[in-house]
Amino acid sequence: MVARSNVMGIAFSLIAYVFRLGLDLSVLVFINLREMILASNSRTNEIQADTFAYEIGYGRELMSGMYILQKMDMNAKLKLTERLKASHPHMALRIANLEKLEDEELEV
Repeated sequence: MVARSNVMGIAFSLIAYVFRLGLDLSVLVFINLREMILASNSRTNEIQADTFAYEIGYGRELMSGMYILQKMDMNAKLKLTERLKASHPHMALRIANLEKLEDEELEV
């Protein structure tokens, strides 16, 4: 009787441990997913803000500042997860967007 109850206790502990591990992993995944979604929205907002700054006449100044920041940040190598959680788009993407806006304006 004692041996049977001990085996049941071990089985219950193992089941509880596996359940807890699964719960912890799912929370970790959802937290990281939430951070990535919020960062993606923030990057989109930054591109829109750059476009607005260009439209009100600060495009050249903004581009000049971004070139300086890009030179300062050239050596920074980010891991994939860090890039996914970054709140600002890569500087080269922002500069390319401003250059595209400038080219479109020159064509008109």
